[in-house]
Amino acid sequence: MDTNPAQIDSFIIDEILGAGGMGIVYQAHHCKTGENVALKRR
Repeated sequence: MDTNPAQIDSFIIDEILGAGGMGIVYQAHHCKTGENVALKRR
């Protein structure tokens, strides 16, 4: 598993916010809208 993908679906990954036993949380933004979000990936 790639722990730091450049993109997940329509979201560009900016940085890793945290990681642990339940997955990885990324700070990301949507490609088209620019909306900033936190994404969790298991």
